[in-house]
Amino acid sequence: MPDRRIRISKDKVDFVKDLTMVEDVKGPFKLQVDVLAFAAVFGASRNKKVPLGETAKDPIRQEVFAGQGYDTLFNLLAVFDTNEPKVLADTDEMDNKRSTIFEEYANGGLEILQKEEI
Repeated sequence: MPDRRIRISKDKVDFVKDLTMVEDVKGPFKLQVDVLAFAAVFGASRNKKVPLGETAKDPIRQEVFAGQGYDTLFNLLAVFDTNEPKVLADTDEMDNKRSTIFEEYANGGLEILQKEEI
């Protein structure tokens, strides 16, 4: 399978960084992948899925999410969104679909969080 990368909307990059802890300072999350995972679940809980517009230059390798145990989250969100178990198939097409669903829920969750000015 290709090296899939998870994209972040360019307009949300600074917000994600603000939520991330750097040298024990700032945000409540240790890693950007943690922020995106939280935002994706939050977006799904609010039924807010927003397609990505222009994206940041440095997407995050999907294997970083898997290393943090979030690969199951990608699968759960995909089944939640599509209500189709076939979305779990081990193909490039379904892998891309699961990743896009995750990205769009994360983008939606970040949009809500930005508006609430947490």
